[in-house]
Amino acid sequence: MSKIAGDKIGETEDVKTRKAMEELDLLYDKFQILFGELEKCTRDYELKKKSTRSIINKSIRKLMPAMQNENDTIN
Repeated sequence: MSKIAGDKIGETEDVKTRKAMEELDLLYDKFQILFGELEKCTRDYELKKKSTRSIINKSIRKLMPAMQNENDTIN
């Protein structure tokens, strides 16, 4: 990098820049890993939510006739 810019950028600046870029690359890699985990958790959550709602709705459908029969016998 210092060759491209000539003497305008000193070697210490070049070293700092390279080190900062390496750290940035590592952080980006960590971000990608965490983002992948978050996407997986989101998919798992959505599947579990759908499954749970299905179970709840099935139970409600079973309870509705029983509740109606109970109301009819009370009236």
